[in-house]
Amino acid sequence: MAQLNDRLRELRKEKKFTQKALGEQIGVNETQIRTWEIYDIWISTPNIIKLSKVLDVSTDYLLGLTDDKTFGRCAQRGLPDYSTDELMKEVLRRWL
Repeated sequence: MAQLNDRLRELRKEKKFTQKALGEQIGVNETQIRTWEIYDIWISTPNIIKLSKVLDVSTDYLLGLTDDKTFGRCAQRGLPDYSTDELMKEVLRRWL
């Protein structure tokens, strides 16, 4: 399966974002997007989530865990579409 940096570059181009425009969408600068696309480096969980929302793919697809862009989406599994904060609260509520 593809590496994160390859998927990120592929999806950005597919959605017709420049590196600068994508960075603006998620709150990082153009240089950060360029670095993520060139090197296979760690990206924080909040930024992975933001990227997946902006690029309209699952985090699993972005991370290279699946080749199905829609795998794991809440709506497709019949679950409520939580925001990240709501989802974390629900997960904690169920575990604690």
